[in-house]
Amino acid sequence: MIDLVDFDKSEANGTDEVAKDNEIVIESLAAQGLLRDTQRALVLESIKSDDLPMLTVTEANSSVSRLLHFMSQDSDNLLTLSERRTGRANLLILQRLLMKARDREREREATTDFTV
Repeated sequence: MIDLVDFDKSEANGTDEVAKDNEIVIESLAAQGLLRDTQRALVLESIKSDDLPMLTVTEANSSVSRLLHFMSQDSDNLLTLSERRTGRANLLILQRLLMKARDREREREATTDFTV
């Protein structure tokens, strides 16, 4: 129940809250040395653009799984082992959140399905 209350709070605050969250993520990536100043501006701008289609939870989860597979490739010498570990850890957290969302979506569908 606490999760739902917290979720409603963020919805009530609107886009300002999302913008703050985006800035926190960008600052965190920059602090880890994963973004330079020019990249930081580009990433923040790409997050703000609305030209990307909205994904379903299942599509988002599939994309994260593909990214996890990419980050697990040992033959990729573009990223150091430490960078791959950091990326995988962040993606695993995201995947867990998406699985929770998918479970909630299924529960919602089950409670509204009145077919006999």
